[in-house]
Order: sequence, then C-alpha cells, then structure tokens
Amino acid sequence: MNPHTKKILRLKAEKLHKQEKLNSSFSVLEGDALKLLHELEVYQIELELSNEELIIARDQEEAISQKYTSLYDFSPSGYLTIDTDSKIIELNLSAARALGAERALLVGTSFKQFVSEPDRQHYSGFLKKLFELKSKQVCELKLKKPNSELTTNCLLEGVIDMFDVNESNCHITMTDITRLKKLEMELTIAMEKAEENDRLKSVFLSNMSHEIRTPLNAILGFSELLAKEPISLEDRAIFLKHINFAGKRLLRLISDILDISKIESNQISAIEKVTHVNQLMDQLLAQFQTSMDSSAISIHATKGMADDESVILTDEQRLTQILINLIENAKKFTSSGVIEFGYTHNNDSLQFYVKDSGIGIDVKDHQLIFERFAQARKNNTKISAGTGLGLSIVKAILEKHKGSVSVKNNDNGIGCTFLVGFPIAADYLAKTKNAKT
Repeated sequence: MNPHTKKILRLKAEKLHKQEKLNSSFSVLEGDALKLLHELEVYQIELELSNEELIIARDQEEAISQKYTSLYDFSPSGYLTIDTDSKIIELNLSAARALGAERALLVGTSFKQFVSEPDRQHYSGFLKKLFELKSKQVCELKLKKPNSELTTNCLLEGVIDMFDVNESNCHITMTDITRLKKLEMELTIAMEKAEENDRLKSVFLSNMSHEIRTPLNAILGFSELLAKEPISLEDRAIFLKHINFAGKRLLRLISDILDISKIESNQISAIEKVTHVNQLMDQLLAQFQTSMDSSAISIHATKGMADDESVILTDEQRLTQILINLIENAKKFTSSGVIEFGYTHNNDSLQFYVKDSGIGIDVKDHQLIFERFAQARKNNTKISAGTGLGLSIVKAILEKHKGSVSVKNNDNGIGCTFLVGFPIAADYLAKTKNAKT
C-alpha cells in the first residue's frame, strides 16, 4: 500500500475512532496501555477500510478481465499461443471456429496439422525465423479444416512477448483473407473491364466520325448530282435509292446512340399491345427482300403458329427492334447464301431465331459480342463497319423484358444462329384461341 493511501486510511480511522465510544474492562488504564489500545483500534479500522478497497479493486479487475476476455474471444481475428513445436497452448473462440473444432479439444494439439500440405514448409520456416529473430514475422498460407476439402486463405502475424518468462511460446494473430482475396480479384476484373470499356469507347468514338460522315457524304453527294441537268430518270432513281439507303443508315446510327443513352439512364419501358406475330414476320421479310445488297443472298421466314393463332400481347416495338438488329447483323457478315428467321411457340414464350450462312463467330467471342462497342474478329478478317451497339441493345432490351439471347455455331460449321427467348402473356393467347373457337 502506498504512503498516500495509508495516510488517507489513517485519517479515516482517526475520524471513526473519535466518533465511537470505547468499551473497556479496565477501570483505570495506564497511559501506555491506553495508547496501545487506541493504536490497535485504529489499526483494526484501517484493516477494515483496506479490505473494502481491495474488494472494490477486485470487482474492477474482474470487470476489466471479463471485458478483455470478451474482446479476445469474439475478435474477428483468431489469436493463438503456440510453442516451438507448434503445439497450441491457448486460443480464442474465433481461432477455434476458423479451425473447425471446440477450443478445449484444440488445446495441446499441433497447429501444423491445419496447414495445407503445400504450405507446411513455408509455415515451418516462418515459425523458426520468429523464434530465432524474436521479431514480428508475417506469413500467408492456406488452412484446411479436418474432414473438409475447403481451404481458407490466412495471414499469420507472429510475435514473442519479451516480458513473458516463458520465451518458448509465441503469439499468433490469424486473419481470414479469403474474402479480401475475392474482393481483390473482383476489383482486378472490374478494373480490367473498365479499361477495356474505355478502350472500346475510344475506338467507338474514333469510328463514329466515319460512321456519320459516310451516309452524310452519300446524301450530300447524290443530292448534288440530282440538282445537275440533264439527268435521266434511271439515274435519278439510282441516286434516290442511294440517298434513301444512306438516310436509313444514319437514322439507325442515331437510334442506336439514343437507345444506349436510354439504357444507361434506365429509361427503357415495356409497352404491351396486341401484336400479330405472323404479320410482323411478313413485314420484316418484305422489308429485307427489297433491301438486300446482293442477289447472292436469299432471305426466308418461318412461322411457328397459324395466322389466326399468332395474336399475342407484347411489346411490338421492342420485338421488332430486336429482330431488325439481328437480321441486320446477319446481313453484315453474310456475303452469300441464306438468312433465315422465324420463331417457335412454347407455352408462355416465343423462341425467335435468326440463322445465317456467314463467316460465323468464334466460340470464345460468344459473350463478347453482346458487350457495348465490341465487335468480334473472325480469323484475321477486318472488323466491319458499324457502331458495335446493335447486339448490346438487343441484350439490354431482353433483360428489361425478362427474356434472353444467345448464339451458337451451326452444325455444318458455316455461319451461326442467334436464339431469342421472348416472354408473352400466355393467358391472353389462350383467351384469343377460345374466343375464335
């Protein structure tokens, strides 16, 4: 007990002693005896007060110890004390959970048994270096729970307590970095994707000038030719055809850019209306038969329902846009042969397809082609003209309508087929059939 505390206790004892009436069995006491009795009574009071102080200190110590134990046990990191032979002396609950066993069963066992086989030599070197240098050491390895094939990426940080009389023990902090590794990998992928998107956008913007200039130059050039005299009716018809084609190309380009803008701002909405699918097929067929650039390409349409059964409730505008984009894409990569499009009916969805006999798409590019601004190369062929937005627009529209799109190579190795799952209101189709019967 320090002098200051003793002085305080003495003052308290003196005060209490003055307030108490001493009972004595002696009628007359000598001065020394009375003084001795006084000292004994004060000392007794000091002991009682000291005992109270000790009780308070003990309670405070227990509270602090309990708080420390809670922090120790429920820390997100695992804490272990192990010896030079890797035997576990002590560990917290987090470490026990990470190792997949009860704490009482782990004490006295070897921590090394939980280290995956390829990392055990690395772990042994870490432990040896820790005890030799007696300075903080770090080790990253995989831990494996008993009777489990799963491994956990862990970071071990080892220190030796220089104030511990037993220097054959060390303290290990074990941190699960599996999630950190996963997040790091996801971040790396995201950064790579962002860099690739930036590169593709740069390519897109550099090509945009060409894409806009080409149809504009055609429109302006043939318009000037039309103004010249004389000009035959045959030439006039040819010039007007070129102007019309260039105008439509420019309109498609602007529409694609506007659609991408709507997609990014989440402004695409589904507007359902009564749609005659077979009539839509006929319209598309007539449109593309008259706009084929080459007589070497023929186009056909296949219908999956009878005309009187093909009345559905769906977003006709977006369905038309999807099919036009896919057929235009087939035209772009088909120099000769056949383009076929159509659909089959399956309960509450229509399976549309666009099949071509073009250059095809490498399997590795089957997902790439649906990314914005991306165009796939076939062997060493030059990337064709276009914005690279058509297929990404198709994918975005279908996602909005809870549909799907995929591509597969044709069995004969020539060309490919795009498959589109487009949901429809099956109950409306059933009502339409019943009404006609």
